[in-house]
Amino acid sequence: MNIKKLINSKFKGLLSTEGTLSQKAARSGVWVFGSFGFSKILFFVQTIILVRLLTPEDFGLMGICYVAIAGMAVFTNTGFNQALIQRKDYNDDVLNTAWVISVLRGIVLFLLLFIFAPFIARFYDNTQIEPILRVIAFSFLFYGFNNIGLILFSKELNFKRKVFFDQITAILSIIITVGLALWLRSVWALVIGNVAGAVIGVGMSYKIHPFKPKFKFKINIAKELFHFGKHIFFMGIAMFIITQGDDALVGKLLGMGALGFYLLAYKLSNLPATSITHVISNVSFPAYAKVQDDVVRLERGYLKVLKGTSFLVILAAFLLLVLAPEFIQVVYGEKWLPMVPAVMIMCFLGYFRGLAATMGPVFTAIGKPYILSKIKLSELVLMLCIIYPLTFKFGIIGASITGTLVYFLSFVLHYYYLTGIIKGVGYKIAKIILLQTGAAMLAGIVVIMTKKYLLAGINLINLVFLIIIGIGLYLMINLLMDRNIIDNCRELLANVNSN
Repeated sequence: MNIKKLINSKFKGLLSTEGTLSQKAARSGVWVFGSFGFSKILFFVQTIILVRLLTPEDFGLMGICYVAIAGMAVFTNTGFNQALIQRKDYNDDVLNTAWVISVLRGIVLFLLLFIFAPFIARFYDNTQIEPILRVIAFSFLFYGFNNIGLILFSKELNFKRKVFFDQITAILSIIITVGLALWLRSVWALVIGNVAGAVIGVGMSYKIHPFKPKFKFKINIAKELFHFGKHIFFMGIAMFIITQGDDALVGKLLGMGALGFYLLAYKLSNLPATSITHVISNVSFPAYAKVQDDVVRLERGYLKVLKGTSFLVILAAFLLLVLAPEFIQVVYGEKWLPMVPAVMIMCFLGYFRGLAATMGPVFTAIGKPYILSKIKLSELVLMLCIIYPLTFKFGIIGASITGTLVYFLSFVLHYYYLTGIIKGVGYKIAKIILLQTGAAMLAGIVVIMTKKYLLAGINLINLVFLIIIGIGLYLMINLLMDRNIIDNCRELLANVNSN
């Protein structure tokens, strides 16, 4: 009976929308982390199925299309989502204005992609790209009509219904994509699945949130939103070139097959870091925004976020580094083994990217998104200087090295600016990262020795055994060096279940 009451109490705590800011943030973190974790498991399962049904060339074709899509999207990015969350007040006029611009943006993107599809296909000398892009262009029309009210879930740190929206959309989209892959055995499974996800998403957005946007537009509100969003816009352009420029160049120089290997290597090595930091950013940004004028609370909140995030990011990066060959052979199949060196290099990319991403929400939350613009500009300059010679000379290995160096610079600059805003926090950040990195290195050495001297071969059981050893040792070493990790977990659970 007591156990039943305890379970009911915890469940009610998760369902609650009341409480202090820390309780809301902690509760939201559980919801978003659970949601993103589940969606990434689904994505991972989908990837395992697709890599065995499709070819590297199929993934390369879709990768080029994603580059074009991202390019169109970023050059019309308004930054309104962040502006609405950071804004201290809002009303129907603000939401309607943002929604109207979103609709117009979707229409413009559809037309641009439809018109430029032949030119993009000609640039890559691949006729398959044109019809694929023109079909995918329809997804922009649907995304533009998404209910702007969804942003309010993030603003108010109320993620329960947004989690439901994300999961239903993801599950249905994955089911459609995998079903089509089994039937078509071609890149069109990915294309149609992409559009289907957009259609499902726009329909669900109006079911899940009561706000009903109207075609009402106020120029003064638009100017205010653009004023904040312009930094997000410029940062987005730089981010596009940094994250997609290598894909475009690899596809042009090395072909669709090499691009397929590179894309999958990038996604695999970055999956833990991007998944974890996406969750943290969704929750921490609105929480930081609410305490943006209190440096003490801001520092305390950031260090808690860093400790939990870096614990997971560093573990994932080092586990994948020492087990990349075995993991790819067992899970993806031998035809994907050529991407192993790229995966091992980009584990460090995921490491630096994940750590830097914990700091970005602080700059935006305190109303200084221009710092992110400066950082992205520096990353962009470095990438433009080294991407072509390294890729031309070393292929996907050179592209992988480029990305890793760019995100190393990103981490250094994020650290520099954050320590300038929050005085005295630099030593605390370095201590957390170094301790957890040391724990990961020790655990990684034991995994390598076990793999080399105790296991005769590699199969799924041995792979799982090695992963368990790595996680167990990493956790044990961390607990020996820093017992506060347990206290942080207890505090999180207490906040989640408080009303």
